[in-house]
Amino acid sequence: MIYQSFNQRFYSIPKILDTFSRNNVAHTKRARLAHTVRQNTESPISHLPSSPLSLAMASFPTPLELISSSDPAHWTKLVDLTVQLPASVHAFNASVPALSRITLLGKCEFANPGMSHKDRIAKTMLERAEARGDLLGLDGTTKKSILAASSGNTGCSLALVGSAMGYEVIVITDSKCSEEKRAHIRSNGATLWLAEELPSQFPEELGKETDYMAQEDLLAAAFPDRYYSVNQYGNGDNTDAHYGGTGAEIWEQTNGSVTHFVMSGSTGGT
Repeated sequence: MIYQSFNQRFYSIPKILDTFSRNNVAHTKRARLAHTVRQNTESPISHLPSSPLSLAMASFPTPLELISSSDPAHWTKLVDLTVQLPASVHAFNASVPALSRITLLGKCEFANPGMSHKDRIAKTMLERAEARGDLLGLDGTTKKSILAASSGNTGCSLALVGSAMGYEVIVITDSKCSEEKRAHIRSNGATLWLAEELPSQFPEELGKETDYMAQEDLLAAAFPDRYYSVNQYGNGDNTDAHYGGTGAEIWEQTNGSVTHFVMSGSTGGT
C-alpha cells in the first residue's frame, strides 16, 4: 500500500524536473540580462555589501567523536517505553510507591553514526590496536590492512571506523550476508570478500577452506605484515567497549538505578 501510494504520488517526477529545468533556464537568462543592465548603470562595487559577511561556521563532531563519546551531550538517548508494558504492570505500578514502580527504558543505539551499537566495539578494538602499534607493519610506518570476518553488522561498523581512521578495511563474509549489508559495508569504504570465492584468490593459503572466520585466521597468519586480524570473537577489547562505554552511559543516565538489563544478540560478536 505504501509502495503503491508512493508510485502514484511521484510518478510524474521526470515531468516535474523537466518543467523545473526549463523554467530555471529561462530564469537564468533573465538574471543574466538584468546583471548586464546593472553593470552598465552601476559602479563596479555599488552592488556589494557594505560590510564583509562572516563565513564562520559552528564546529560539528566527527563520527569517531560521537561513538562512546566522553561528552554526555553526544550519548545515545534513553527513551521511556513504560507505556508499552502490559496492563498487569500498570496495575502493579498504580499500587506501589513511585520509587518501587517498574520503568522500561530503551537505549537508542541506532543513533550511532553507523546506526548500530557495533560502532562501539569497532572503535575500541581499532583504537586500542593502533595504540599498541598492531596496525603497523614491521617497518613501523606502513599501515596494515584491517581484516575482519563478519556476518555483516560488525563489518559495517569496522568499515566505517577503520576508514575514518585512515586504514584500508577488508571484510570477509559469506553468501548468507544480505545484499543490503554488503552494500552498507562497501558504502562505508571497505572491500568485501565472499568466503565461497576466496580460495581461488588465495589457493595456497586457504586451500578449500570456505569458513569466513577460519579464512581470517589463515590469511593473517600467512601475511602478518600485511593484515591485522580483528578477531572479534576472541578480542578482549570487544567487551571492554560496552563496559567502559554503553554500560557506563546507562549507569550515569539512570543515576545508577538500573536493576535489569536485556539486549538481543545474533552471532554473539557484540
